Amino acid sequence: MQVIYVDVLFGLNLVVNYLLLFLTSRFSGVYVRRLRLLGGAALGALFAVLLFFPDLPLVPSALFKCVLCAAVTVVTFGKKCEGRLLRLCFIFCSVSFALAGVVLALAMLTGGGQIVTIRNGVPYLDISLRLLALSSVVAYGVLGVVFGNGALRPSRRTAEVEIALQDRTLRLRALIDSGNLLRDPMTGKRVLVAGGTVLAPLFPEPARSLIAGCGGLGADRCFEQLSALYPGMFSLVPFRDASRGFGLILALRADSVTVDGQKQDDLLIGAAGQNIETPDGCMAVLGV
Repeated sequence: MQVIYVDVLFGLNLVVNYLLLFLTSRFSGVYVRRLRLLGGAALGALFAVLLFFPDLPLVPSALFKCVLCAAVTVVTFGKKCEGRLLRLCFIFCSVSFALAGVVLALAMLTGGGQIVTIRNGVPYLDISLRLLALSSVVAYGVLGVVFGNGALRPSRRTAEVEIALQDRTLRLRALIDSGNLLRDPMTGKRVLVAGGTVLAPLFPEPARSLIAGCGGLGADRCFEQLSALYPGMFSLVPFRDASRGFGLILALRADSVTVDGQKQDDLLIGAAGQNIETPDGCMAVLGV
């Protein structure tokens, strides 16, 4: 008779759910903070323990799992689920099936673990962390072939952005780019990137000249001088791109930012050294 350890069942499901939600985030292009990923993973692990032990009929078990999938998705992605809950649930289920299949295949091929009887759709896995890590890498590669060409990514679109600072308001169009992963490492907030000269009208002199010339002056020196004029309003955010490698970008905490008329509380405004311009009139880039 197989002995089931609740702590092992919870811990393994916590790790697996975190991986599943992380992959769901990456393949959907909807990025969230790690703490929210952990919260969703913990909720899924808790429900996995509760669902494992009672002997449920097929239909109630299936309905419970559908509710669980939706609950985990909402807890993890929060407001970002609006209008795309079904899409995120579909990706989450696809990633789950893919990872489960890879784990089973590798376990059988390598003899690295035993797949214990599944109850109510919840597996109790006796596998090593090494095998789990290898399975995650393989599953990521397999799903990358399916989803990597943009099969499930949102089409190219733009948004109207309004930035308010003190008594000044700036309106511009931003390109929504799922490849823009820039975030403040301290707060996890997204960074909308626009050229310094585009953002300059938000400020009076001499701050306007500093913002406009942040590319030539350097983000660190510009931050030092602007912080003396506006304490607590600016920060430096590290970034990495393919052409210049690692660097720093000057980030502004605006009084309010709206995107397509909806107020955004998780946005910083990054002042780039060069202006951003696209054929359709976009002057900024915003991640999802």
